[in-house]
Amino acid sequence: IPRGEGEYIFELSFGDQRITKTVRIIHYGEEIKASLQELGRRYDLNMERLTAREVIESIRKKEPAKAKGLKILLTLFEKYVYGKKDIVRSEFIEYYCGG
Repeated sequence: IPRGEGEYIFELSFGDQRITKTVRIIHYGEEIKASLQELGRRYDLNMERLTAREVIESIRKKEPAKAKGLKILLTLFEKYVYGKKDIVRSEFIEYYCGG
């Protein structure tokens, strides 16, 4: 039984059949932080010098079609990092599904 964040492999056996499933348990807030960092790297932005808003704005200018998802990412990032509040599953799913 998983006891925290990480990747877990479950194996089920039914007679001569075996099914293996991998499950990843995440911390929503940390995933949001990592997503922003990854986006910054993907767009070759200097993450040490830019604020989260500057990162998002820079990407939005290059990819206007992604504006809604970027806005959700920024809102959740600010809630978690600056507001010190947890991200709940429904919020993460909204971000993950692109709004």
